[in-house]
Amino acid sequence: MKLAHFLCCSIMLIESVNAALIMAEVYGKPTTTKEVYSSKVKSWNECIAECYHVQSCVAAWKNGSTCYTFDYWLMETITQTKQINGSIVAFKIENKSKECPSGSNPPTFGNKNATGSLYIDYDSKIPPMWVHFNIYYTEGTWKLNYEEDRFCGEYQYDGFVSHADSTVSCSFVWYNEYTTGYTYDEVKETCDKYAYDMAGFKYKEDVAMFVESAKKYLGKIKDTKAYVRVDGIRTAACQKTPKTAYCMSEKGFTFTGPTPDFSLYKWVTNSSAQHVKGEDCIVMIIDGNAAVKMDVRACTDTVMHARIFICSLLRKK
Repeated sequence: MKLAHFLCCSIMLIESVNAALIMAEVYGKPTTTKEVYSSKVKSWNECIAECYHVQSCVAAWKNGSTCYTFDYWLMETITQTKQINGSIVAFKIENKSKECPSGSNPPTFGNKNATGSLYIDYDSKIPPMWVHFNIYYTEGTWKLNYEEDRFCGEYQYDGFVSHADSTVSCSFVWYNEYTTGYTYDEVKETCDKYAYDMAGFKYKEDVAMFVESAKKYLGKIKDTKAYVRVDGIRTAACQKTPKTAYCMSEKGFTFTGPTPDFSLYKWVTNSSAQHVKGEDCIVMIIDGNAAVKMDVRACTDTVMHARIFICSLLRKK
């Protein structure tokens, strides 16, 4: 650890952690510690480090041997104090220069807000999110406002999975409790409305996530078998020649989202299936405990009733 002092601000740099985030110290005292996490520590540096390593923490304050670490949603007003009072608050902020800028009222130097972004993914049951925050100074106090950017959006999601390339796939499922189903055009229109794509298997991890998301709705439609609409409609040219190698590949279909990986698809026969004219849309077939299969079936609702469909969202961290 290194500690560098500049005016009434100091910066703590903790090695092997995100270099863009620092802890900037000011003379101040929180107006309340209600519901704030507290622990016993031996030193101030230990207290600062505790906040720095907690994804959701934005400020730390030590009172006696007790360290208080403030999550972004719990940080209320911090009142500015004088050096003689000896009360110090450390804010977690973004500063790539690793130096305290010149100016008054740190960390809002020269009335310029201190900013930061927290990446939060510590709970494996909740999709990751970014929290973008501003710390601003007014009339002897520091305050914070923030905005949450949830990877699966603000609407109810049905599943999510993280990938090794720092992307996250989210699923959103619709169902029809009646005997009628959804056409391809209806599904595309609904997914477009919410700025989603239709679901497709781009990553190995997507398969189980999308399948489990859809299976949760079998009880809603009161059936053990279901056709589930997913992404993929055969191109106009390939509707005439579906059995060529080109048309059996991903290139033979148009997708609303990222191009999926057909090697992940377990087909009833293969991707050239076209039992009758007009069967050009990919569906997932769930049938009790049998292995889930993919097929190319009707895009309309006159022959086959796809009572479930999945929209998806792919986000990069």
